[in-house]
Amino acid sequence: SFCSVRDVSFNCNNGEVIGLLGPNGAGKTTTLRMLSTALKPDAGTILLDGKDILREPVLARRSIGFLSSNTGLYGRLTAFENVAYFARLHGMTEVALRQRIDELFTLLDMHSFASRRAELMSSGMKQKTAIARAVVHSPALVVLDEPTTGLAIMTTQTVLDFIHSLKVAGTPVIFSTHHLDEVSSL
Repeated sequence: SFCSVRDVSFNCNNGEVIGLLGPNGAGKTTTLRMLSTALKPDAGTILLDGKDILREPVLARRSIGFLSSNTGLYGRLTAFENVAYFARLHGMTEVALRQRIDELFTLLDMHSFASRRAELMSSGMKQKTAIARAVVHSPALVVLDEPTTGLAIMTTQTVLDFIHSLKVAGTPVIFSTHHLDEVSSL
């Protein structure tokens, strides 16, 4: 029978960035979807700080910032509103979320389109908004599925710099890419 992912095993420690590299169909997205609990593996365990997140998916969703390949933004909401909505879902106070969003919008160079509705954004703007939304709650682990695919060079650099800032802050990051140079630079 066909397996898209078999016998994958790795650790990602604080301040470490792991890049999953490979062609389409190699199992990168499937692996990341299992890490985020969007997909349940047939076997195995996924431990986050010693806790089995397959047994505690709610804990996983609270602790992991996940960027899927589909940004899934609400088209009628602005960049700010999209990110704030998720911050509120995570139970953040208005004061905390405004401070965090300001920090993220600075890091990701988003202030210029904070008030733009998602349906009127470029693909780069949408991607940055989706990344900000995934990490607004300061998760213990960040999982990014091809965060730079289809982005302009300047936007790609901003995203890579942002991943580097997570690394410096001690947050473990696991991301998939087609580009070896992105993995080696981080």
